[in-house]
Amino acid sequence: ASGGGSAGGGGRAEAERGRGGVGGVGLQLSADDRVALRVGDVSLRAAGSDAELAPISVERRDALLAALGEAPLGGATDLARMLREAGELVAAKPRGAVLYIGDASPTTGALDMREVRASLAALQDAPRYFGLATGEGANVALLRSLFGDGSA
Repeated sequence: ASGGGSAGGGGRAEAERGRGGVGGVGLQLSADDRVALRVGDVSLRAAGSDAELAPISVERRDALLAALGEAPLGGATDLARMLREAGELVAAKPRGAVLYIGDASPTTGALDMREVRASLAALQDAPRYFGLATGEGANVALLRSLFGDGSA
């Protein structure tokens, strides 16, 4: 699994909600699952010092959560680019998945659902996508249209 998202504009309270979402997912993972965490705005960057997909452990989960808590907030959001880059990290991996946590409000790049979907359609062996909308004015409808009702 890979998490990519932005706490864009929601402030520390929304970032803590997102961190709680990542922590909850982390508790559901088994030792066979591999995880990497990315944070982003117009592009993705590793959160913490370990950028590679690696097996989950209590220590790794705690380190990723700590790194997420230190990630800078805000800025422009290129949602399609972030989702595509996260998807490339886990494409063609067994049970590969991307968990997006953020407001789902693109401000640059692909700005509507059709453009974001077209960007993701270019991925070979695309992973599963899930979304957790956070922040005032979060675009839940966009996440649902991209990922389906059960994934957003």
